[in-house]
This record gives sequence, C-alpha cells and structure tokens, in this order.
Amino acid sequence: MRRGRPELEPPRSAHQSPPDGDGDGDGAFCACDMNPETTDGPDYDCPIHGVGLAAMALATHGEAPQLDQAIEEMAELTVAIQHMRRGRITPDKLAGEVADVELMLEQLALVVRRYTGTDATMDEARSRQRAKALAHVEKARLRRG
Repeated sequence: MRRGRPELEPPRSAHQSPPDGDGDGDGAFCACDMNPETTDGPDYDCPIHGVGLAAMALATHGEAPQLDQAIEEMAELTVAIQHMRRGRITPDKLAGEVADVELMLEQLALVVRRYTGTDATMDEARSRQRAKALAHVEKARLRRG
C-alpha cells in the first residue's frame, strides 16, 4: 500500500443473498440483481436491501474501474462545457454529461464513506465548500457595489 492511498478492493457483491434474492424462498429475484436500466433511475433503492444504483455500480464493476470511469466522465464534462461555450453542442448534450458526472459523484461519496466509515466526512466537506463559495460570492457582490 502506498502512503496516503488506501488499497482498492476487488469487485464484490452488494449483498450476500440466497439464490432467490430476498431469502424468503419464493423464487423472486431481488431488484439488486436486476439490470440497473430496469430500475427507476439514479434514486432507485432496492426495496429489500436498500442498495442504491451507486452502490450496485460499485459492487458490479469494482472500485478501481469506477474511479477511472469518474475521471473519464469528468473529462467529458470539461470538453462538453468548452463545446457549449463555442456553440458546438446543445444544452441537452451538456445536461447528459452533467448527469453522468452526478452519477459518478454519488459513487465517489460512497468510496469516501467506505474509507472513513461515516457520512460525516462528506457532510463536513460540503459545509466547508459551501461556506467558502458563499464568502467568494459575498466578496464579489461587495466589489460590484
């Protein structure tokens, strides 16, 4: 393990469940085992296990590949922003790239949670960044008069 960087885990199951998926023996598969395209989108949570799409994606593809995917999606958003500024793409295309990054950010927050063991780290980081952004906006507004 390199200093300061945790070891990445290999892909693992989002949950351990019997073959029928929910453990009641009725043969019904858990929604976690379904194709994510058949769920209700990024806010979907398995009614049995409470596992959301971000957790399912991490469990299915593995942490290291999803970190690489996050980098790729953010790069695509950067390019889309430049293209939008130059009039080369539509707002709909930009919205698609923003949505891709939002999905990856959900997974990145889960990675942080896994290493810290708490949601507090992300909550504290969001609060700090919001306070900094507010201070920048207030300072800019004062300069403009």
